[in-house]
Amino acid sequence: MPKTRHVVRPHVKEQILKRLKEEGVPVAKLAEEHGISIKTVYGWLSRGMTNKEPSLLAYARFKKENQALKELVGNLTLMLEAEKKRSLAEARPPTMSKLQLARKLGAARSTLYYQSRLDVKDEQLRQAMLAVLHLHPSYGYRRLALHLHVNKKRTLRVMQRYGIKPYRRRGKKPKYVKPSMADMNLPNLVVGYFPNTPGDVWVSDFTYLPYDGRFIYVATVMDLYSREIVGWAVSGKHDTALVAAALYDALEHCPHPRVLHSDRGSEYLSQAYMELATNCGIAMSYRTKASPWENGYRRASLAGSRLTWVILADSRQSASLLRRFTCNSISTTGTGYI
Repeated sequence: MPKTRHVVRPHVKEQILKRLKEEGVPVAKLAEEHGISIKTVYGWLSRGMTNKEPSLLAYARFKKENQALKELVGNLTLMLEAEKKRSLAEARPPTMSKLQLARKLGAARSTLYYQSRLDVKDEQLRQAMLAVLHLHPSYGYRRLALHLHVNKKRTLRVMQRYGIKPYRRRGKKPKYVKPSMADMNLPNLVVGYFPNTPGDVWVSDFTYLPYDGRFIYVATVMDLYSREIVGWAVSGKHDTALVAAALYDALEHCPHPRVLHSDRGSEYLSQAYMELATNCGIAMSYRTKASPWENGYRRASLAGSRLTWVILADSRQSASLLRRFTCNSISTTGTGYI
């Protein structure tokens, strides 16, 4: 069966809203008495009886805003009255007694004699706190209150009033100072020199190869006389281990050279790499700072070489292995070192 719609007469609506507004009867009780839903009553409250009159919720909002406006106007009036009375008290004629002035202001005569002692107390506490902070700069308001035997809330209020703040010691991070290359004895032993025999001077450098969306780094050691790659190593990152592995490979297959030349990269300036070469009786040679052309031996060879390799991907290993590496160096003339 379709539900029968319960129609409430307009005068019943007015009576319900009037009792709700003036008598403060709960909505649930009114809905139960008249056999209607609570949602129906709240719908009347939100819409109002007619389009001309505001709803009860809007009326409550207006009432709250009106109350806040009255409080604001009252505070402003009190402030203006107090300022007016203060100005009259300061401009009191010499012939007018304080009794006459009090009657004119409509206040008690004792108010004309009143002077606040809080400002004096706050000033004394401020001086005491400054003296304590001179000895203990990091004291906050709690420790100041314990030291001066006063309430911590009063100490906080005075500190906020006069803008007193304790000294906060913050730890500073140690500043990293990169060692100057000028302070290190790194001579260039091959500038203007070309070896006459193989195995006399080795030059080293590394490059990168794009593979599978990332870079693979290849470090090589080349004989400056024969331009033969005497050692190489491959890694997924360029670090001391990469260049050291290339040098290990060269020392394993060839006699030790007299000079090992490279640039001033951090990998070649590492203590482990330098100790490896010096322990084998090899003299270290580095290019001059800001002179990349002094290491053009390996750079030109890497830039003009043709690299061929086969990458074996192993699911158990995170890095790929380079199985075959050949370098066909280019032939150039007129450079003096390539």
